[in-house]
Amino acid sequence: MGVNKSKGAVDVGEKKLYVNLLGEFSVWYGDKKVYMGRTSTGRQAQLFQLLMISPGFQISKEKLMADIYKSGEFNNRNNSVNNAIYRLRKMLTDAGVPGDEYIAIENGNCVWKEDIPVQVDTVEFKRLLEESRDAEDDDKLHILQEAWLLYRGPLLASNSIEEWAIPENLHYKELYRDCTNQIADILKEKERWEDLYTLYTTALGIETYEEWQLGQLDALIALGEYEKAYKTYEKAVRIYTEVSDLPVSEEMLKRSRKISQYLKGGYEDLDDIQVSFLEVAKKSEEQVYECPYPNFMDVYCSILRLGARIEVVSCLMQ
Repeated sequence: MGVNKSKGAVDVGEKKLYVNLLGEFSVWYGDKKVYMGRTSTGRQAQLFQLLMISPGFQISKEKLMADIYKSGEFNNRNNSVNNAIYRLRKMLTDAGVPGDEYIAIENGNCVWKEDIPVQVDTVEFKRLLEESRDAEDDDKLHILQEAWLLYRGPLLASNSIEEWAIPENLHYKELYRDCTNQIADILKEKERWEDLYTLYTTALGIETYEEWQLGQLDALIALGEYEKAYKTYEKAVRIYTEVSDLPVSEEMLKRSRKISQYLKGGYEDLDDIQVSFLEVAKKSEEQVYECPYPNFMDVYCSILRLGARIEVVSCLMQ
């Protein structure tokens, strides 16, 4: 059975060693998966990950010992690294990967030795981003999309709490964010709203940034899908208020007002809403204020969630 190539997984048609570090960790030789231990956080797996993510596939043995074996965890970390290298060699041999040494210690560095081709998704991701800098128009878009598909999730998602993985994880998140924004800019210029909506929706399934939520709403508004836009807005606000005590941003509220305008024939901006409140109040002896229904629901839902956090009961009164 071959590898699932969806969502940008590295192609395994050739006889290469394929290493996936973005998202869940996996190693393939051709179409055969290489067993790297029970978990991706084991010593052998981490040693291999550190080696593959390092420039030129080499890393100092001192750094390996510091990253994999915490201070005081083992009396002799040097022997522990040697044992991990030995077990890693056996795993590669058992998987049928050509070679016997694989990894050697040279001048204090741990070095990948075999001549077999190795393709690592992080290396390919960076290569494509670099290549896109000199490309123009449709070529640039195509190259960026190819890179974008390689990012299937945070770098070594299962290892995200390891100290050595944290800065690398953040670095690749920023690269993915920039790649997504570049693609979005091109799609906006071409007014490819369906593709833009798909881009943001897919990206938000991996990382959450408000700028992408706003872009998702803008794409739906441009497509005239106002009901869908409101449901999308409602979901984004619900997720936000569940994790934050801060009010929804002004930019998000602007989208809400714009959507409300199309749904109910309402108002264009906050000043119009305030003027309408005053006009209604002047006509009412009881000083009653009105607002579009979607805006009212936003306010009421926010009050309910805030009340739940501070244990205050909220209710509607007639």
